[in-house]
Amino acid sequence: MAESLNSFKIFHIEILLHINSLLKKDDVVARVATWLSSQGIIGKESVITKFDDDLLSEHIKSIKIYENDYKTVNGEYPEVRYYVYSFNSTAPEIEESEDEQQISTQWILPTQEFQNLWDSLIYDSNVKDELINYVGTALDFSDKSVDPTIVSWNRIVLLHGPPGTGKTSLYEVETLARSRSSSLNGNEPSDALRVVNAVLTHLDMIKRYPNVLILTTSNITDAIDVALIDRADIKQYIGLPSIEAIYQIYSTCIKELQQCGIICTRELLLPLHRLRISAENEQHEPRLNESRSLKLRTIAEQSVGLSGRTLRKMPFIACALFIKTKLVSLEVFLDALSKAVEKHWQDVKNLHVHV
Repeated sequence: MAESLNSFKIFHIEILLHINSLLKKDDVVARVATWLSSQGIIGKESVITKFDDDLLSEHIKSIKIYENDYKTVNGEYPEVRYYVYSFNSTAPEIEESEDEQQISTQWILPTQEFQNLWDSLIYDSNVKDELINYVGTALDFSDKSVDPTIVSWNRIVLLHGPPGTGKTSLYEVETLARSRSSSLNGNEPSDALRVVNAVLTHLDMIKRYPNVLILTTSNITDAIDVALIDRADIKQYIGLPSIEAIYQIYSTCIKELQQCGIICTRELLLPLHRLRISAENEQHEPRLNESRSLKLRTIAEQSVGLSGRTLRKMPFIACALFIKTKLVSLEVFLDALSKAVEKHWQDVKNLHVHV
């Protein structure tokens, strides 16, 4: 009998507990499941921070609901998955060298410092989903004791591309694993070669731990030793944002400023694909939210070539330099944002002239 392959929605529910909560995980899941069902919330992506249940209010800081498509055989699939956690209150440990240079920073996860960071990363490709699938597959292969001498995977990822594109803010890997061939042809000290050899040796040793993954980043891949590149299972390029990604980044910034009360008008911006459809199908004058969205698209076009890091600074620069009041309308903010982008490009031009 042939098996049928179907696609279903699966909902992931993250439950963030207050640090002082002592509720058991099973009790939390049971109470939340009952409450969500009574509210008719399951089936909708949302973030919930207020509850009409005293126990939930006392112990839970937030509930986040996400959805994904899953391919399943014969309809056998979990509809809802629950994840219960609380933030670790321990401060990060910073390791320094003898000359007080920072070597590494270590966090015990989950930590408040990384809250919402993943959601803020916006790319043109499905790199986030691909990385999650990679991590899941790597751990699954380890759990099922797949023989690595037959099916090889090293649990090493290399993200490369220009600076400020959201790869990571940690040390660039080429600092630790600089190409040995270029070092031998130049004047690199022998210590640098020993460091590269030690890094590669320890990467191979770490493979014995089935639940360890290594994420490396680089802005200059030509400087990385070929042996490390060969060890990476995935070599993912992270480029500068496109117009679509820029528009989405600015939209999330505007939404945040609206929620914080800095932009006092609550006009909703259209997603870019809906804006295109509206422009193709509507012959009348654009409605108010369409007009604002068209203006933001123009600013996005003006911003092509900026990194994600720079793009997220532009709303602050707009408020700091071009807005004189604490509260601002969306229309005024967009004017200021456009001026901030223009100023950035002029500053870059002047910088290059004087360098």
